[in-house]
Amino acid sequence: MIFEFINLIVINVSLIISSIFLFYFTAIYISMKNEQETKFSFAPESPRLVLSTRVKIILGVLVGCLGILISFNGISISGEFYIDVRYLPVYFSIIYGAPMIGGIAAIIIMMFKNIQFFLLDTPLINYIDNTLFIFIILLISWSIYNRHLTLRQSGIIYLSYSLMTRFFILFFIYYPAWTNNMIINVTIYIFLYTLLFLITSIILDNIINMFKKVISYKERSTFDLLTNLYNKHVFSLFLENFYTQAMHQRSFFSLAIIDGDEFKEINDHYGHLFGDDILVHLGKAINSVTNNSNILGFRIGGDEFAILFDDTIVSPIKYCQTIQLYLKNHPLIIEENEIKLTLSIGIITVEQTSPADNIQKSYQDIFELADKEMYIAKAKGRDTIQHSFIAN
Repeated sequence: MIFEFINLIVINVSLIISSIFLFYFTAIYISMKNEQETKFSFAPESPRLVLSTRVKIILGVLVGCLGILISFNGISISGEFYIDVRYLPVYFSIIYGAPMIGGIAAIIIMMFKNIQFFLLDTPLINYIDNTLFIFIILLISWSIYNRHLTLRQSGIIYLSYSLMTRFFILFFIYYPAWTNNMIINVTIYIFLYTLLFLITSIILDNIINMFKKVISYKERSTFDLLTNLYNKHVFSLFLENFYTQAMHQRSFFSLAIIDGDEFKEINDHYGHLFGDDILVHLGKAINSVTNNSNILGFRIGGDEFAILFDDTIVSPIKYCQTIQLYLKNHPLIIEENEIKLTLSIGIITVEQTSPADNIQKSYQDIFELADKEMYIAKAKGRDTIQHSFIAN
């Protein structure tokens, strides 16, 4: 009996933790589903992933299904009195995700249990208990979510209010049949529910903190922290990928090399302390047209940047002009002086027409050609774009 009891506790904890893991890794998988790796992020100072509405709906359904699975593994205390922690995934999915996820999961769990009660000809009080308690759990979780508390504060508030609610509902259901046995059962219920919640919280908190560190290290190796563009270490990988894809599909791609005009003069005049401000500003301008899918932006060194366009972008010059317009409309203010930054941009569009075994230029050659185009643009004067086409 004791082993079965322990086994049920382990099963419930495992199911809850697996539901949150499923939530996290599904979100990450969907975020990275494109052919090109996309950046996903956590909300600042929070364990929550920033998710789209579509992802929230998918995760809500998945967490709801796992809540149903948990409901079939209730921990029996005595007779018909048992602990059912199917509500915990609702709380955790809101705290670690969003109210929409928990709301969808709660509706699915509530509807399933009410249908089950109907088929089993269960007394009306069970319908009321199921609907009322899960609705109150939603209200408590949403309230905690909106207050932006620490995980520890959130856990204390959730436990306090959910256990008080559970006590009053049980008191209403079994009154006036309260006996010493009933008091013991309720005490065991509170103890085990608290134990399950604390074990789950501690494990999840530690694992998700470790996961955040892994994501942070990964982003540091992939993205330029100053400009939020891809860094130079992954530029060659993406360039080779675009090149190979165009070669196999007999299509085209474009590469733009961008260099700031008179960056050194501005830097020398205002001091190196403002150099980072200039780079951040240039990064914002480039990010205004990139989308981490078919238009990728990179900082490849100093004030030199690059943009890759795949074969869905037939006019890369239009996007480069948009960057120039952004800088004209958003001048940088340094020491109350308005500075309009300008760029020299060289673009090379490569159409892969030859068979894979007869290619004349490598992707390194393409980079050198685009770099030459940028220097031609710079020689023509500030704020100039030079665009050439080649068949390879």
